[in-house]
Amino acid sequence: MAKIKKPPVIVVLGHVDHGKTSLLDNIRKTHVAEKEVGGITQSIGAWQVKVKDQLITFIDTPGHAAFTGMRSRGTQIADVAILVVAADDSVMPQTKEAIKIIQETKTPFVVAVTKIDLEGANLDKVKADLARENVIVEDYGGQEVMVGVSNKTGKGVDELLEMVLLTYEMNPAMVEVEKKASGFILETWFDKHRGHLVSVIISEGKLQAGDVVDVSGQKAKVRALFDEKGKAIKQALPGQPVMIWGFEQAPVVGEVFRASSDKKIDKKAKKGPPAKLLKELQEDLEQIEQEKVIPIFLKAPTKGALEAIAGSLPPQIKVVYQNVGEVTESEVALAAAFQVEIVTFQLKLRPAIASLAEAEKVKISNFQVIYKLLEEFEQRALKMMDETIDQEILGKAQVLKVFDIGKSKIAGCKVIEGELKLNDDVEIVRKNKIIGKGRLTDLQIKNQKMEKVVAGQECGVRLKPESLDFKEGDMILSYKK
Repeated sequence: MAKIKKPPVIVVLGHVDHGKTSLLDNIRKTHVAEKEVGGITQSIGAWQVKVKDQLITFIDTPGHAAFTGMRSRGTQIADVAILVVAADDSVMPQTKEAIKIIQETKTPFVVAVTKIDLEGANLDKVKADLARENVIVEDYGGQEVMVGVSNKTGKGVDELLEMVLLTYEMNPAMVEVEKKASGFILETWFDKHRGHLVSVIISEGKLQAGDVVDVSGQKAKVRALFDEKGKAIKQALPGQPVMIWGFEQAPVVGEVFRASSDKKIDKKAKKGPPAKLLKELQEDLEQIEQEKVIPIFLKAPTKGALEAIAGSLPPQIKVVYQNVGEVTESEVALAAAFQVEIVTFQLKLRPAIASLAEAEKVKISNFQVIYKLLEEFEQRALKMMDETIDQEILGKAQVLKVFDIGKSKIAGCKVIEGELKLNDDVEIVRKNKIIGKGRLTDLQIKNQKMEKVVAGQECGVRLKPESLDFKEGDMILSYKK
């Protein structure tokens, strides 16, 4: 059977706020970044562009740290990765994580250095920092291509695309078309009119409306196919992202799907009995009753978002039930029966559901930005661990570097929220666990002593007691007693 060259699938990775979405906006000539809540891409999307008569498929992965699994999953299906590094920030924690993912999956990649027109841009520092992570660019005698781009003017974007295509041409994927389709589940949504919608990318073969697809034993008939613009299409080819309408239940994100020749679908087998869910919930809640944890129901518009949030919550917060789509009456009744709070992310709450929840005395907490959701439950976890800590966190800073100065240590930090003030009481938090407490005794910016440092600024921090153990990646939280 004849094979064709599949359009390359490109994944974009890098640290939060380094300009990944803005770079993609320059490529697809849209303004997704301006429409996003908080400026953060919070679900995997995929779309195609044509460069010199060559189709290229882009997977737009989230930038927030909570979406590690989604980014990692993105590289499993990608032919080439674009590693985005900001010229002013250089290599940051999520940059290192992205490099690790690329190296572990052995994905060919091109480095795109964004924000080259900013005052603090330092390309030499970027090259040196990349070299420390075993990424040796051509200027340093290595093989990795690095292209400087400006998201403001679009400078360098065409060159970047050419380098991506050149990288792919060195080892293109040759696939068969005239066979049953296979591919990957990218994401799932719940639409109140059409039910579950599933975003996939075709790896091989041809997918057509009317086909039956199998995902780990779960079968669904493709009632309709839609492209990334929402337009109904009759078939999808290798390398093409497409949305499937026809699943009775949302499949697992990241799983492989295969078109099946078996047209029979046992709908009854796919629906778990409510009695089983009730029994599982009862067992979970009885098990954690003696533990110092807070049980919650979690709702989000996509499976990927559910995974990311559940995987990033402090261990003191226990997700006992999670599901895609808006809150339903049965879920409110379930939460009322077990006296559990419902937490929703980027979902609208129908007035009827809000009224029912109020009548049943069920608390529903709505969040639009993942930072706010995680911060809320970090504070609750801290409160459980040490009741002397007030709910209000005054400032939050991430430790970027640690400097040993004699017998003491200085933390090179970036304040990411609120402000740090001299003599603040602080907690050192590592992986959602408090590892130490102290007081902020010295604040400096470029060797100048400061009384306070606000969000967005970088500073040097000295803490007492000097025996406090902190390292890169830790969070310093200042709080009011």
